[in-house]
Amino acid sequence: DGGEALASQDAIVRRVQAYCAALAAAQPLVLLLDDLHWADPASRNLLRAVARDLATIPLVLLATYRVEEVDRDHPLHALLPLLVREARAERLDLRPLDATATD
Repeated sequence: DGGEALASQDAIVRRVQAYCAALAAAQPLVLLLDDLHWADPASRNLLRAVARDLATIPLVLLATYRVEEVDRDHPLHALLPLLVREARAERLDLRPLDATATD
């Protein structure tokens, strides 16, 4: 809408933010992003931008990653504290299920 070209990362981010806000305005929204340890730089930047808007729209963002894949050198490692600070994210560490839980 509006004829804005999606030639830049900023334009894409603005469109996704507007889309999420429009959906959440109609009804509360849950957005699940899985396997963030595989996310490319553009996707991590988009996550950060959308997460910043969470205080203003009725949207819950659930993001998962495999902690064993994210060491100190992984780009997601640096993003996690920013999400906690900027989006007031809460981190929930889950343990693997044992054999009795999967039966």
